[in-house]
Amino acid sequence: MKIANIPTNNLTAALAILGPYVPELSPTGLIQALRNHDPNPRKSTPRLLTKYEVAEILGVSWFTVVNHAKAGKLPGKKLPGGQWRFEYDKIINMARGEA
Repeated sequence: MKIANIPTNNLTAALAILGPYVPELSPTGLIQALRNHDPNPRKSTPRLLTKYEVAEILGVSWFTVVNHAKAGKLPGKKLPGGQWRFEYDKIINMARGEA
């Protein structure tokens, strides 16, 4: 996140709101926290879909999803219990024709 010059009154207001919850927070600490904030936490933890969710997105049956996953046509992982999981981003890119 790119942090430009934060107006003093905005910084003061933010510290007043957060103060009761984080008493040790300083203006410098707040600015550092904002700089380190990741606005897209899913980058590190991909959203996983079930075979039913993938079937709905692609407009096919869940049976077709499993068959394509077994054949390597869909990127998915079979869990130890036999369930399938698919990464949301990869399925969406496939649906858009970007894969």
